[in-house]
Amino acid sequence: MLGGIDLHLHLDGSVTAEDAIFLAERSSIELPKHSAEALRGYLTAPKRCADLKEYLERFEIPLKLLERPENVAYATRSLVKRLAASGMRYAEIRFAPGLLTAGGASQREVAVTACQAFVAAKEEFGLEGGLIFCAMRAGALTPQENEETARLSAEFLGKGVVGIDLAGDEAKDFPSDHARVFAVAREAGVPITIHAGEAGGADKIRDAIALGARRIGHGVRCVEDDSLVAELAERGIALETCYTSNLNTGACTERTFPLRALMRRGVRVTLNTDNMTVSDTDLATEYASLGITDEEKRLLLENAKKAAFAAVGSL
Repeated sequence: MLGGIDLHLHLDGSVTAEDAIFLAERSSIELPKHSAEALRGYLTAPKRCADLKEYLERFEIPLKLLERPENVAYATRSLVKRLAASGMRYAEIRFAPGLLTAGGASQREVAVTACQAFVAAKEEFGLEGGLIFCAMRAGALTPQENEETARLSAEFLGKGVVGIDLAGDEAKDFPSDHARVFAVAREAGVPITIHAGEAGGADKIRDAIALGARRIGHGVRCVEDDSLVAELAERGIALETCYTSNLNTGACTERTFPLRALMRRGVRVTLNTDNMTVSDTDLATEYASLGITDEEKRLLLENAKKAAFAAVGSL
């Protein structure tokens, strides 16, 4: 995937089975299986999950493994190395430092370690991009923990971090329920992306835009509101679409995935992987699965370059 750009890529959803085994052994964490082939069944979701819960179950092992900062560093370097080896040019890797404190580390310790690892790996392997710190919905983190995530994103902006996100179960609240988090980010000039319009409807996307989101994670349900599609196109607000994971979770089908319809409407749509291990994909697979033409690829990459939170070199 020469020159590829991935703007929506979760670290915890991209830990390979081989890396999981290594991290478990060095951290004395018991795994349900001890061969990579057998463990993949616990890390990779079915092609069609019964519901979102079944998809999210695949994150339980990686999140446990990443509760140690040194494991976050290892997983970050490993992912950057794999992306660079595949021909990727630029990637933004996201995760929630607040979900990785059960092992005793503070959010700040996790953030420092991750930023140091990304910056070092970026220089070692020649991949541009940065980290996006995720606040979490639906009580996964307290308001105070989410605000700490926002402050850390501001502190490390330009030092490994390029933006902030809101992730988690979209059905249970609105982005504006976390308004303070994004006020902190806006005041510090941290670029904002928010998961919206995947499990929730177009109203969640509008709510995210009102908080200052420059990009929307997934956003496929914008097509339920023609005026919203027109607004996205007019304002240049990018959508981070993720084909395979939307099929996995049932957010879309092959027939209803709206990538090309949105491209025709002039929306700054991009194509991304979401979770390389959980969805068993990479960016080349995403493009191939949709039969993306050379002309479409040029447009998608140009959209991604314009939407990136850090500078992208020549593709």
